[in-house]
Parts: sequence; structure tokens; C-alpha cells
Amino acid sequence: MPVRPSIFSLICALLIGPITWAAEKPVVLVAGATGETGIYVVRALSQKGFAVRGLVRDTQKAKSQNGELAEWIAGDVRNPAQLLEAFKGVDYAVSAIGSREKDGPNNFENIDWLGNRNLMDAAKAAGVKHFVLMTSGSAGSGDLSDPEVQRFGAGRIWKGKAEAYLRDSGMPYTIVAPGGLRNYAGNEKGILLRPRSQYSVGVISRDDVAAVMIECLTNPACNSKTIT
Repeated sequence: MPVRPSIFSLICALLIGPITWAAEKPVVLVAGATGETGIYVVRALSQKGFAVRGLVRDTQKAKSQNGELAEWIAGDVRNPAQLLEAFKGVDYAVSAIGSREKDGPNNFENIDWLGNRNLMDAAKAAGVKHFVLMTSGSAGSGDLSDPEVQRFGAGRIWKGKAEAYLRDSGMPYTIVAPGGLRNYAGNEKGILLRPRSQYSVGVISRDDVAAVMIECLTNPACNSKTIT
């Protein structure tokens, strides 16, 4: 005869003590958490039950604009010491950072390359289980004469350096490299996934990109892959 759940629970409680039915939420650090794509990642992770740690420069601003959507923690990707502290207790990491500046302290080199390198170093030191990096479909080339680099800007070279560093890091990783990002609603037009060698220029909603990145955090099929 099947044992009713209430009786089974009571027997377990008497024999082995209280049962913890839900494991502690895995912690995901999101760099660029309040950026145009990062905020989609934060919202989706929160809805899926992850504990989200949003890495931002201004925690008060992040909290005033987004409430308790995440644990907002101060950190500058250009400052490795701050990142080591931010990654304590983190299980997974997503980098959605990106610069739009050719010059100055927030230029492509300092953010897309060195900033991501600092994030990867801190994640590896913390023993992060999987690192998902958002770059660009046209990244990956170090050749200034490459038509894609000429069309989309030299920032793609620095994104390519970050990709290479992640591949050599020894960490489980996925590189998600979308085309042109748009703000239309996700789950409406479908998602076409291709390896980098088959990349063609197109557009995709930030919402859909966030969905791909979150899926790749825990899906073994994404490990060590670059997805455009």
C-alpha cells in the first residue's frame, strides 16, 4: 500500500530530523547589471529563482531605479581588488559589460578587454562553476583590415581578446555573441543559434539574448562553445 505523503514526512522527521526541501539558491554575479542588456539578465535570473548579485558602480542609483531585484554590490571592473571581494560566495557569473567609448578611462580596451579579464581572474579565484561572456557576433578578429571590424569598430578587437582569454582560462565557459541588439519583446521572433564560423549579420532582442545566457549557465551542452 502506498504511504501517504503526510505520514511519510512524519516518519522521516522522526527518524532523520527536519527535511530541507529546497536547496539554497545558487548565486549569480552579473557584471553590467544595470546596462541595457544586463538588466534583462538580472530580471530573468530573479524570476527563475537564482540569487542575483548585481555588480554596479553606484549601488544607491541601482537600488533607486530597480529596487530589490538584486543584491547590489559596488565594484569597478577596472579594479581587481574590488572584484575579488564581490565574487565571494558566487556560483556562476555573467558579464554583460561593454564600452561605447574609443578614448578615456572607459574606452574599449579598459572595459571590453581589461575589465573582462579582471572579472575572469576573480571568477576563477572564487571557483565559479561557469562563466558566460556576452561579446559581439563580429568579434574575434584581431585584424584591422577585417571588413567586419571596419564596419562595427575596433572595439570588436578588444572583445576578441577577452574571448581568447576566457577560452584559455581553464574555467567552464560559454561565449554568447549576438548581432544587433534591440529592445522588442523576447520570445516573439525565434532565436537562431549558430557557431561563429556561420555568423551572419542580424538583429535580436536583448530579452532573447538574456534567455540564452541564462540557459547556458547550467546547460552542459553550452560548455566551451561560442554561440552567435
